[in-house]
Amino acid sequence: MGTSCKLAPAGREQIIRKKMNIEQKYTDLIKHCEQLDYSNIESIFEYANNELSKHSWELALVIMVNICMKHPDLPADELSDHIFLVMEYEGTETTYEYMRQKYHKTEDIAVKEILSLLMEVLESKYTKMRISLKR
Repeated sequence: MGTSCKLAPAGREQIIRKKMNIEQKYTDLIKHCEQLDYSNIESIFEYANNELSKHSWELALVIMVNICMKHPDLPADELSDHIFLVMEYEGTETTYEYMRQKYHKTEDIAVKEILSLLMEVLESKYTKMRISLKR
């Protein structure tokens, strides 16, 4: 004997409004991450990797992706290696979708190349799980 839990229309609308509010705030957080000062790569990376990641790896990855986009000539060193490593371990389908959108929006070939490399990391990761990511 199960009990039916039905929400009144007013309660359902309130839940939907709260969900939409959360989604809007998350979108605003992403925009805020994109508008940070990326002139000091080390500083912004340290913030994303050591501070923001404690709360959200997804937002930390948004910052790391933006480091790569704003500095597509980033040398292959410890920093770029670390970004690729974090992408492999913490990157999600949502991260992939974010990069895919940026890839299709940009006309800059260097940015497309770095985004392509980052997306390949996740494509490889998800292929092992038999999940195909669509470019």
